[in-house]
Amino acid sequence: MQHLVRSVSLRHYDESARRVGLVPEVMLARSGIPLQYLQDPDLFFPYERLIELLEASARDSAHPSFGAELGLLQGL
Repeated sequence: MQHLVRSVSLRHYDESARRVGLVPEVMLARSGIPLQYLQDPDLFFPYERLIELLEASARDSAHPSFGAELGLLQGL
């Protein structure tokens, strides 16, 4: 069974990625997440891709708390 997450979970990702020196378009592509998912909060994609994106963002930016900081911005 595949677990899905709404694209609203990417809210503020682009600005957070840029803040730590990442190129959000590159990071999303590497994780298999289309750019349009940044614009439409009601699309669904596999949860595993979100985890892959957040882990890669934390690793590549050398900010281990990247995902937690993104969550704080989202107010989730």
